[in-house]
Amino acid sequence: MKKRIICALCSASLLATAALAGCSGGDVSTGGASLASQASAQASDIQSQADDVSKAEQSSQEENTPTPAGGTMGSFLVTKEGRVNVDCSSLDITSSGIIYQSGDKYGVLTLDGKKDSGPVYAAAQEARSEGSDKGFIAVRQVKNNAKDVNTCGLIDKDGNEIIPCKYASITVLNDRFVRVVTADKETKDEDKAVVYFTDKMFSLSPSEGDTLYTGKWEVFDTVKKAMVPSVSGTLPTRVEAKGQFVIYKDDQGNENTADAAGKAITDGRKILQNGAYVLEINGKSGLYATDDTPLFNFDAREFEVSNYYEPYYVGTKRDSNYNSSYLLLNDKGEKVSAEFSDYLSEVTPDFVLSDECIYKLDGTKAFTDRYTTLKFDKAFQDVYSAHKDDLYTIFDKSGNVLFTGDKEKDKFDGYDFYMYQKDSSGNSYYNFKDKAFNIQGYQLGDWFIKQSAGNVYDLIETRTGTKLLDSSYGRYETVVSNIGKTQYIYAFNSVNGQVAKGDFDIFSVTVK
Repeated sequence: MKKRIICALCSASLLATAALAGCSGGDVSTGGASLASQASAQASDIQSQADDVSKAEQSSQEENTPTPAGGTMGSFLVTKEGRVNVDCSSLDITSSGIIYQSGDKYGVLTLDGKKDSGPVYAAAQEARSEGSDKGFIAVRQVKNNAKDVNTCGLIDKDGNEIIPCKYASITVLNDRFVRVVTADKETKDEDKAVVYFTDKMFSLSPSEGDTLYTGKWEVFDTVKKAMVPSVSGTLPTRVEAKGQFVIYKDDQGNENTADAAGKAITDGRKILQNGAYVLEINGKSGLYATDDTPLFNFDAREFEVSNYYEPYYVGTKRDSNYNSSYLLLNDKGEKVSAEFSDYLSEVTPDFVLSDECIYKLDGTKAFTDRYTTLKFDKAFQDVYSAHKDDLYTIFDKSGNVLFTGDKEKDKFDGYDFYMYQKDSSGNSYYNFKDKAFNIQGYQLGDWFIKQSAGNVYDLIETRTGTKLLDSSYGRYETVVSNIGKTQYIYAFNSVNGQVAKGDFDIFSVTVK
């Protein structure tokens, strides 16, 4: 039987995949859901398969030719990065790298296609913590010994193998830290098993029939490219990371906090999720940046700094009757918002969402409907979307409504910032420039594709209707590089309706 396991919190979000191969018993990392597979499992269990198609002829488009594009909602620079041609039977484009299968081996390409590991691994898959912009590719080395389970390593976005393939389990804790486990020997004692393998698809803890191993866990710092000194253990335990700090229980069950140098933190600081922290010195409370730089002092009798939502810190005030109010501060301690009497469930650069409504930062109500989600478009940084039940609203930074409608009543659908109506000719997309459902096509991330003639397609920017790539290709895929201003488009060539898996052009799209 093939053995495969998804453990910890992974069932909630497969994109939060953080581990390959072993399952670390009892490890529930911050945002780090562990995806693990038995060392003997075939790599095809974790690799999506593409349709079988023949190879295509090379595109006639010029290499590395910048193409300006854009409109009233922004402008774009489209640059051809180059051509990729790898002999593969399947291809998986992730936000952390490109994974391909050649025979029974796997290779990893960087997102720009310029660095190729070659098909040298027994398995490969994306690994990153939930909500993290920074991802990695976890790989498993081909075994030389059937009993060897210490075969996992990690590749960064630049294509470098930053962790060698000598660990049984790898779990990404946050953007910086990775928990690794070295298996030692098999055991029957669940209380001593730091890694295990199971027949079950989902498992939160080892059970009868599982193969258990004793061993040692450590924490690897991807910035320093080294293990964090003195942060390790030999028993299953909880490990999490906040910014530059690691929080864990040692083998004696003591709760510990250490910085990236392995220094124990014992001064009682309150660490926020981004690694900034609150510390009281000589009766004065202060907020400190991730590099220990003092940001601002505040009177803890007035309020406490309770959370961080980029780019603001949240201050919580309580009166004598324990009623709470909330305000936003910048990194200088300046108040950038009014005080809100109800809890802020979402904080964005220009608006906040509470249980009551969506407010502007000055405290005025932007929308009175009780929306359940509020999202800021980080890629384009120009619009917001709000959603409740079947009602969607898209609006700009000033609160001007660009679109609003009901899924059932208005017969539209969409995701975040891209709305469409279905009709007999396909999906008609909402165009931000013309404020109309007037673009026919099918959604692809931030863009949509429109069939031109035969089996080739244009790639068009959704908001303005600007054509990014003309009809030279039969299929497109796209990823965002670290949630920012650059996205990659992978354009697959087509000949007589056939699209080659490993033969494609790479374009970068920069939002200017």
